[in-house]
Amino acid sequence: MDVEPPRTDRRTAPVRVRERLRQDILSGHAAPGARLVVAALARRYGTSAMPIRAALQELQGQGLVTVHPHQGARVRTIDAAWIADVYELRGAVLGALLPRCVRLASDADFDTIAILAAAFEAAVAGRDLARMLETNRRFHHAIYALARNAEALAVMDRTWLLVDALRMRLGFGPGRLDTALRVHADMLAALRRRDAKAALRLFRSASDAAMRDLIALATAGSGGQIPR
Repeated sequence: MDVEPPRTDRRTAPVRVRERLRQDILSGHAAPGARLVVAALARRYGTSAMPIRAALQELQGQGLVTVHPHQGARVRTIDAAWIADVYELRGAVLGALLPRCVRLASDADFDTIAILAAAFEAAVAGRDLARMLETNRRFHHAIYALARNAEALAVMDRTWLLVDALRMRLGFGPGRLDTALRVHADMLAALRRRDAKAALRLFRSASDAAMRDLIALATAGSGGQIPR
């Protein structure tokens, strides 16, 4: 009788290194603005310099790392200007995504999104910050994926990574979570009505509110509700 060999991590060394470095950045172990020295990273991850350099290039493409000639690589600095730029970009992309979502989605798609909204509500009730961020990201990703625009979706997903990393450190401002719960319900109702204008207005308003909340927390230098 054939015996199935034990499961192993079949990812290549460069992929493993990239994912470990990515997690270090998103968890805050590698702080915003921190210099990323190839030799030190190679020692930390037990590898050679080549996979480290490849990982840095890929993470630069994801927006997590900045690489400048003669200056080396650093974890992207997150400040009020960066937050504002990201949310301005998101607002523009929403204009491309939401009308297509309304046009292309089925009622069954919206039923699935309602389940994701309920999962976010449960995470808020349980005061589980990591779960809140995950379920909120899944709720929005599921909506935007309905537009079938891979490039626009990639922009939204890429910017979400660092925003969530910042939320893990700062939490949410007073009342922000209660507002998010109400807005999710309003968003879903507008989508079910096939009202693209109302949906876009709600999504952009929610995005602007999230931006203001995050900037306030970041500039205050202290966390809000449910800190990490």
